[in-house]
Amino acid sequence: MAATIYELPTAIVPIYVTPNANEPITLYQGPLTYRQRVDQQDWSESGEGRIVLNWLPRPNITCYVEIATAPPAHAGGAFSCGVRIGGMDQKRRPRFSCAPLIIAAAIVLLLVLYVLSYGPCAWLLAHGRLPESLESIASWIYAPLGVLSRTLPPFRSFMEWYLAFFVKLKR
Repeated sequence: MAATIYELPTAIVPIYVTPNANEPITLYQGPLTYRQRVDQQDWSESGEGRIVLNWLPRPNITCYVEIATAPPAHAGGAFSCGVRIGGMDQKRRPRFSCAPLIIAAAIVLLLVLYVLSYGPCAWLLAHGRLPESLESIASWIYAPLGVLSRTLPPFRSFMEWYLAFFVKLKR
């Protein structure tokens, strides 16, 4: 008996739960240390903080730290800072993909080789180098070229010119 969708187990259990879609996700909350280089000297202060993953407007990770004293470069007492971690929030230049161009070139190349392979095949047929069992297969494979020759006079002229290199055509 088939199970309904409600009877199946949850595939992925979320680690972080948010009340709404695209809400910031708190990855860590607790003691953090803020470090800064001021006037060629390292300065650090510990305090309560959190690390948040933001989705909008672009994905980024932000660290917030509340410390009791400000770094020497800032005057005043309590200090709160938010630092974005680079990389995720930088705009990426759209990449140009060569795949469609390569696929199109491959298709064109295969079509040209298909048309050009008719000459050697006609030579093999004219000189009896192909078994009779392959003659019917060859006529089936190259049938689209016959249709094109009947419907497009310029293509017919090209094929007659090209086949003249391989076999004598009856006019």
